[in-house]
Amino acid sequence: MNEIKSSKNKYTDNNSYNLMEHLISLKLEKLNTLKLCKVVSVNEDKTLNVKNLVPETDTDGKAIEPVIWKDFPILQMQGGSAAFQIEYNAGDIVLCGFCDRDIQSVKRNGKKQAAP
Repeated sequence: MNEIKSSKNKYTDNNSYNLMEHLISLKLEKLNTLKLCKVVSVNEDKTLNVKNLVPETDTDGKAIEPVIWKDFPILQMQGGSAAFQIEYNAGDIVLCGFCDRDIQSVKRNGKKQAAP
């Protein structure tokens, strides 16, 4: 397969392949599954404010300063009367997971099955 090469920025050349590659990359970057983050602060309600450690980049490949995600819930593993809890502190490195569907209706419905 021949790859289109360019002496300029591959995303800004007037070239349909490069433009399509850039658009696909932008969409894939929005697909969140897991992100490596740093805890900025811990809230009173035991949620975290976190910052992505692997920032997005602009079309020139320069890092974009990541925003702080606020009120990120903490996963607690629990079974019966036993629980695995971690007390996080600012500066800790965490792995943040993202639901692929909206879960607000489950939270509002007393943690019972509900449509997104």
